Formats: sequence, C-alpha cells, structure tokens
Amino acid sequence: MAVVTGALVSAPGCGDDAAQRPPWVSGDRLRAAVVDGGDGAVAFRGWHDRELGAACAFATAADGVLRCLPTDTAFLVFRDAACTERAAVSFAGPDCPGPAYAAAPSALGCPDDPRPLYPLGAALGDGLVYFDRDGTCEPFVSAPLYAVGPAVEPSRFVAARVRTDDHGDGLAARVAIADDGAQQVLSLADATGASCGRLELSDGASVCVGTVAYPAPQLHADDACTAPAPAVTHRCQPAPDVVLDVGGVALAAGALPGPLYVAANDACAIDDTYTAWLPGRLATAADFPAAPTITTGAGALQLRWASDAAGAPLISEAFVDVARGTTCYAARLDGDAGRCLPPTMTWSSPATSFADAACTVPAWALYRDHGPSTLIGVTSAGACGAVRVDHLYLVTPHVGPSYAMSGAGCVLVPDAPTDHVYAATADLPRTDFPALTFRVE
Repeated sequence: MAVVTGALVSAPGCGDDAAQRPPWVSGDRLRAAVVDGGDGAVAFRGWHDRELGAACAFATAADGVLRCLPTDTAFLVFRDAACTERAAVSFAGPDCPGPAYAAAPSALGCPDDPRPLYPLGAALGDGLVYFDRDGTCEPFVSAPLYAVGPAVEPSRFVAARVRTDDHGDGLAARVAIADDGAQQVLSLADATGASCGRLELSDGASVCVGTVAYPAPQLHADDACTAPAPAVTHRCQPAPDVVLDVGGVALAAGALPGPLYVAANDACAIDDTYTAWLPGRLATAADFPAAPTITTGAGALQLRWASDAAGAPLISEAFVDVARGTTCYAARLDGDAGRCLPPTMTWSSPATSFADAACTVPAWALYRDHGPSTLIGVTSAGACGAVRVDHLYLVTPHVGPSYAMSGAGCVLVPDAPTDHVYAATADLPRTDFPALTFRVE
C-alpha cells in the first residue's frame, strides 16, 4: 500500500470553510456515490468507476498498491478436490446482471491482504465447491460455477496513495488521493498516523481508539467450553488498545495465555482465529485524542459525523430521524428511491404464526428480546435476486397462545420457551419513514 511517510501534513482548508465541505472529492474516473437525506444531510457510500461501470472501494491490489477494486465480485473457489482448478460461484443467473470479476472470500484472509481479481467466463453448471483453508482443500456445497480467466492486470484499476492530514490535538485523518483526482477520508488516525475509530468511553468522553477487543460469547477459555473467554480480537488485527468489559471500556492489559475453544457438534474444539485479552484500568479521555461529533442537515434527517475540534466533518456515522429521535439506516426499497429505517428493523419472510384464533394477526417468534416494540419488514424474492418489501409492521410482545393455519383451519400451536413472540399492531406505510436518494455525483 502506498503511504506518504514522515511528519503529518496540515489538513487542507483548516480555518476556512472546511466545516462546510464534504470529506471527499470526485475524480475524472471515480465518482462519489452518495445517500442524500435532503437539506444538507449527504453521506458518502462508495465510488462508481465510470470506465468499468461498477462500484469500487479502495483496497490492496495484487501488486500491493492501493487501488479502487470492484466490490461486487463472485466467490473464487476450486472445482477439484486438490484445489488446483479455479472457478467462481455466482448466483446472479444467466439472464441477470452479475459480477464481472471473482475474488477469494474475505473470510479466508485478512482485509489488507493483496487481492487478485479474475474475470468471469462461461457458465459451467452446478458443481461441488472446494475451498483452500490454510493448505487443506475442503469441500463445501454444490453451487453454480463459472470459468475464470488469468488474473486481471492490477493497473486496470485506479491507484491511490495515502496522505495523513493533521487535524490538531493529536487527531489526524488518513486520506486516499487517487491518480484521477478523487479523494476520500479512509479513517481517523492518531498522531503517529495509525488508524483509529471513534468510541465513547465509560465516562461519556468521545475519543479516537485503535483496535478494540469485543466480547465473543461463543468462545471459551477452557477445553470443556465452560469458562467464557474475555473480549477478543481477530488474528488479522493488531493488539488492542482497549477491551470492552462488563465494567466499561478498559485499557488492554495483555493477552490471555493459551488457546480459545468453541463448542461445535457436541465437542469443544480449539479456535485459533481469535486472541482473548485481559482488561486493565478503565480508559479515560486523557489516554486518547478527542474525536467530537457534529451533525449536518436541517430537514427530517440529520447526519452524524466524527469531526475534528474545528467542526470539520471527517467520517459519517449515522443518519438521525429527527421526528423519532433515533438513528436510522439507508435502505433501498423496491419501487421507491429509498427510506431511512430504524436500526431495530428485523427482516423476515411472511408470518406462519398468528396471535389470534382467527389467524388474522401475524406474529413472529424472534430469538432475542427486542424490547417493548420493534419493526418487522416482510420480504419476498423478486427478479434476479432482488428483494421485494411487502410490509413494514410495527410489532409488540405477544403473551398468550399462538396459532397457525393447517388443513383443519386455524389451530393452536405450542410456543418454544426460548422464543420471544411479537404480534403485528400496524402495517405502516413507507411514507412513515424519511425519504432518501441514492445518486452518483
């Protein structure tokens, strides 16, 4: 990855109208794809490569250079038990637009690993898929396979270098400067230029922290899978700065000795993907650079940003539905420009259970408690893999019997003791949620 080294450079525009400008610039070939919430609430969501006619994002290419690589890719797999014959898996279908390139699944590597891309060729029909996992060729599932050609020359994609801009008070920003003139803030950074992200500490302070170790309930610290592991990091990540502990956000005190374990198939097996970390003292604002927040937008939606002390927006975080007073996320709904939906939205297929003996009130059994109310979006399959949104239900907890349709009509069904049943109270129109526009500059 190309990086500008040495001392931090002053952020362009500091002290003028920086607070009014978005932290991206479209280039000749790379054009910014944005989500527009209206009245100044505009969020960056990626790049559109005009030459390729495809969405792309900055990542390390096969030549080790930062480039804007296509994001819609098929899975690169193998079609033989020795993992020597490459192929690609794509579910787009022969009559539907699909990806032009294939890449190895990200789960098999790390985000910063060099990423070769292979062009898709002719359809090969369904076949058994194999993955190379650390030198072991493992069968997976049967899937529609496509031939792939030789790796694409990386120079096909727009290259970029990284500049680290000083924003004062120990806060910086890592900015991608593309060869075509496009620019994007990739991440916040500390005074050394190391990436960090905004985090609120136990005392409410908003700071920029490097790697964070998160709880992982599925992992254990003993070979009987009875002792929960502390918070963990993935093997691709560096040692953490902080640990999310039951007592709050703590500084990392060191790694937990020994391997971690996961329960699977009635056995307790070693999982070498993660490392557990012990918590130290609670972190304070003095430990990290401050990362304040600002909001932009004067309409039904506002946009929350991580910013510098001067109020210059750096990284967009979330839209805020002003009327509801909650964050929301941008979603494309079929036949609609887009809507900002609450983060509590749960997506489901049409209900098979009901809350009344006439089977007229849809109900869903959810695996966790969603509180006094939540939203359930009911979807069905559309053409070419598109998802059609049929209903947006407001639901509340249902206490009492559940019913289902059968040959005998509407019949009583037993409840699973671990389920949380929610029943529909209203079928909400889409216009209840703020509108959004997805566009390319």
